[in-house]
Amino acid sequence: MLPATVQAQQNPVWFPFNGKSYFLLGVNYPWYNGYRSLDLGPYLGTKTIGSVAFVSSPRETLNLPPHDVPDAPSSVRPGTTGFNAEGIEKQFEDMHRIGIHVLRWFFGGDGRSLMIFDGANRCTGVDSKALQNVDRVLALAKDNDVHLVPVLFDFRFIGGDSWLRYEDNSPVTGRADVIRDSDKRRALIENFIKPLVKSCANSSAILYWEIMNEAGNVVEGTDPVTGFNASRNQGPRNRPKVSVVEMQTFLNEAYEAIKSVDQTHPVMPSGLARPWQLAMVVGRVKADLYGAHYKDDGSDFDRIQPVAAIRDELFRTYKLTLDKPLVMTEGPAQLQRHLAEYLNGAFDGGWAGYLPWSYYRLIGFNDLKRYPQIVTSNPNKPQAAANIDHYHAFNRSHAAAVKLGL
Repeated sequence: MLPATVQAQQNPVWFPFNGKSYFLLGVNYPWYNGYRSLDLGPYLGTKTIGSVAFVSSPRETLNLPPHDVPDAPSSVRPGTTGFNAEGIEKQFEDMHRIGIHVLRWFFGGDGRSLMIFDGANRCTGVDSKALQNVDRVLALAKDNDVHLVPVLFDFRFIGGDSWLRYEDNSPVTGRADVIRDSDKRRALIENFIKPLVKSCANSSAILYWEIMNEAGNVVEGTDPVTGFNASRNQGPRNRPKVSVVEMQTFLNEAYEAIKSVDQTHPVMPSGLARPWQLAMVVGRVKADLYGAHYKDDGSDFDRIQPVAAIRDELFRTYKLTLDKPLVMTEGPAQLQRHLAEYLNGAFDGGWAGYLPWSYYRLIGFNDLKRYPQIVTSNPNKPQAAANIDHYHAFNRSHAAAVKLGL
């Protein structure tokens, strides 16, 4: 049963692909095997990381079996990488069997890999080995008919990562100065964004680019044009932030840079943490489509808004026009946490797709843990089997809408 606020849309604005439009049925990866930002290239920092996963969270918060939560830190030294072509291939094959057509992957994350920085926090290039690994990933995705959404940055690139600690227990503080400073921002765009995008521009495995996950979490202040105020944002407290205008400037410059080397693939500025943050980008930032989340613990299920309501609210409050596809870029991946309600709410509510968090949760595992074995779906996990059966059923009943290129 759908939440009462969701009503079927007569003319949904879906994602354009090869002359047709589709509802994007997929999932967040968002990384391979718990390495968080280190799954495509080596750790390029100089300090040993004491822990990558969020080991301090209560088990009940993660809603996972006790043995799936890491109990002790696992050090990561400079040069370490989580890249595993065999494991990624097995998971892509598994996704194909499940009916996952779109995969949202945090390529750049918080900046610990792929991009190279000098001592002044200026980006000087892209790691060559990481680019080779990206090429391998694109080939594997194409072989398994999985379409990738590379997310160039996570908001932790700016705000730091409270889940990560170095061996001396100090946190990663983020690189807000790279976004604020025009010269450092230009170096990041010229030496990381453009080379990476250019290397992937001709790949049919890329579906669209997303510049930054949850960009609204690390902004403060007010948009002087619309009056949008960031004070409601749910990002990390006491962490570095940039102004609304600084973020808009970066997203606009990044969009232009991507388009300068890749005219084929659409660009989303950000999969924002909540629909209300769309006022930061709609009409203010160049975009081909938009994205917004709902809580992945399922607690927002009774507040899922149809796109028509979001559109009306944006126009009424800010005189902004939402006229491009809107993807639900995060939400729950477990039926007991309202997966069905979110997916149906997105489909019937005029959204252009649903990408739950995450592939690992969908198949009954913890996406923060590093596993010694290759993890794929297992029929012995009954809750995961129910999730997968739901995806199979949705694929059967909505084949023309979700199977890209059909």
